[in-house]
Amino acid sequence: MRLAGARQLWTLAKDLQKEFPGIQRFSVQNLWNMRQFYSAYKDNPKLQPLVGEISWTKNIIIIERCKDDSQREFYIKTTKKFGWTKDVLIKQLEAVQTAYGESDKF
Repeated sequence: MRLAGARQLWTLAKDLQKEFPGIQRFSVQNLWNMRQFYSAYKDNPKLQPLVGEISWTKNIIIIERCKDDSQREFYIKTTKKFGWTKDVLIKQLEAVQTAYGESDKF
């Protein structure tokens, strides 16, 4: 994230926290995750209905670790089908990452 963008996000987080005291979902990290979520799915009518079928946390894990929409679709569907927990999803993603010897996104 660019420095100016980081400052704006920090300011926005503080403003939202002030405006909505008691709601703890407006951290800088959570706002960044919201932006990533929007960017990943805004132009994808195929994935938009699927993302509501798994938790926010699992969606963020998939967004952070999968580099393209076909991988995201696979992990969203598989997570739902098998009822994977967050920990199982992470282990599955790490197993594939390890198998292919990639250090970041696969």
